[in-house]
Amino acid sequence: MKRSIVFVLAVCMGLSLVACNASSTTPAPTSSSSVTNPSQEPAVPEQPVATATPDDPSEEKVVVLSASLLEVLWGNQESFDAAEYAEYLDEWETITAADVQEDGSITITLTEENHRKLLDELRRQLLDVESVPQDGLEKVEANEDCTKIQLYVDKAQYETDYNALLVVQKQFEAVQWQAFSGSWNGVLETSVIDADTGALLETVALDNLENR
Repeated sequence: MKRSIVFVLAVCMGLSLVACNASSTTPAPTSSSSVTNPSQEPAVPEQPVATATPDDPSEEKVVVLSASLLEVLWGNQESFDAAEYAEYLDEWETITAADVQEDGSITITLTEENHRKLLDELRRQLLDVESVPQDGLEKVEANEDCTKIQLYVDKAQYETDYNALLVVQKQFEAVQWQAFSGSWNGVLETSVIDADTGALLETVALDNLENR
């Protein structure tokens, strides 16, 4: 009888030891990626990168061509009529509307996207040597806001031909870019440069345009 009791106790103790051993044993990791190095800092979740919100290309803006600016663009031409010019601008695909105001200025309404297109086209025209009928113009350069332009010419042809109209045309195109960009401040420096030597031939004042 005693032997039976001892046998039962031994079996119970054995089972309890197995149970304790199982509960204290940590399961082996299934892969090396699950092992954490205590010396390493916990990973910080990546934060979303803030990006600038682009302008809405469909948003409309208004550019004002003041009466004094129109005077610079068109000089003392008696035939200039602001209403007719507004009608002419109104036909441009990039312009939504052009209206004459009581003070003689013209307000132009257009989208942001079309405004960029218009300025790109006006700059392309300014830098195009083929936009003038006179020969001898080889290259045109302009700074970002078109307040400075450099006209590279064939010196011999420039000095023998009457090229005042060449300069006037490019000044007009530069002022026109400033006008439609809304940055006109009355400043325009025009340099005529020998395309072969890089020597400055002359600087032409803006009043050359105003008094044409």
